[in-house]
Amino acid sequence: MDMQEPAQRERISIFHPATERVVPIEVPTVFGRSDHYYRYRPEDERGDRLEEAVADGLSQLNYVQLSSDPGVSRTHGLLDPGVPGIRDLHSTNGIYVNERRLPSRKGTGGDVHRLVPGDVLRIGGQRFEVRVARMTEEELTLAVRAQRLACVAYVPEQRPRAEAFAEFLRERLGFRVRCAVGLQECISNAYRLQEAEVDDGIVLYGLFVGCRGSELRFGEDSIPFARLVPLFSEMPGRKLVVLETDLDPTGCEQTFSHMAYEDMVLISCAGAGPGALGQGSEEAPVGTDMVSKTLGRLRASIHSGDGVYDAPEDALAQFVSADSNVLRVGWIRGYSGRLKLTFGERLRGFEEAVSHSLQLGSSTFRF
Repeated sequence: MDMQEPAQRERISIFHPATERVVPIEVPTVFGRSDHYYRYRPEDERGDRLEEAVADGLSQLNYVQLSSDPGVSRTHGLLDPGVPGIRDLHSTNGIYVNERRLPSRKGTGGDVHRLVPGDVLRIGGQRFEVRVARMTEEELTLAVRAQRLACVAYVPEQRPRAEAFAEFLRERLGFRVRCAVGLQECISNAYRLQEAEVDDGIVLYGLFVGCRGSELRFGEDSIPFARLVPLFSEMPGRKLVVLETDLDPTGCEQTFSHMAYEDMVLISCAGAGPGALGQGSEEAPVGTDMVSKTLGRLRASIHSGDGVYDAPEDALAQFVSADSNVLRVGWIRGYSGRLKLTFGERLRGFEEAVSHSLQLGSSTFRF
């Protein structure tokens, strides 16, 4: 009996021989000396370039920043994985594919040039090789999950809740998870995650601790949240911080908003004390406007897609997909659950403000 071959998908990437780095092209990817492509105003002469990169009303872009090459324009070109193809964004020195310059038009982008495996791109003095990996769904899932790391830190009385959350990360989302008990383990694991090789993955840090104002309490130990945010900012990849506390975490949310960078997101809510999810009454005691529901209600919302969105797991089930580490952002529009999503406002190396919703699905590769 003939066995049907498993269906395969193409995964496009570009390889930079000089640094031996591979950049996956999963969403429209801009390359140039700047990573400010999406920040052009509608009245800007180049504002129309953004239209191709908009999904569900929110921009999902990656950036390849060639900041050290004077031959590269601010926004030089755009790679589109859907074709797959490349187009010149009215650069000064042009884009070369296999040493042939692509046509461009003054004041706007050129036509899309289709790419094939083995093509060599020359942008300024930099060369990239086009690669196409053909994977089965299972192989793709394994490759994506290899780029997902997490640590869950908690106080002893929150152990059941924290372990349930860690199991969710492992079983549902494919994260490799460490657990940390107490403040010192929390800090040491944050440093350990900074060394992880997860350039295009997701690094998550979960905190199930006490809270007073902008201070986190680990039993008898405490630490200002302002001391932890810089540690989290040095983690690689897309950074998700989950904070579930016993009281209103507004102070920590404000600290995060002011200190965190554009590639960081805080998912926060006030729980109802130890064992509120999965242990106790049908509805958790109400001590704040942000209350997590029971585990049964949580599971129903995740599996059915009804959108309760009252616990961090709900948000993560929407953010993270099986076949990509680009965060899904369309569900945020119109969200009215009890969770609070706080986005970092600082740019890395720049002073201007950032438009939060546009950066959420992005990561930057610097050469």
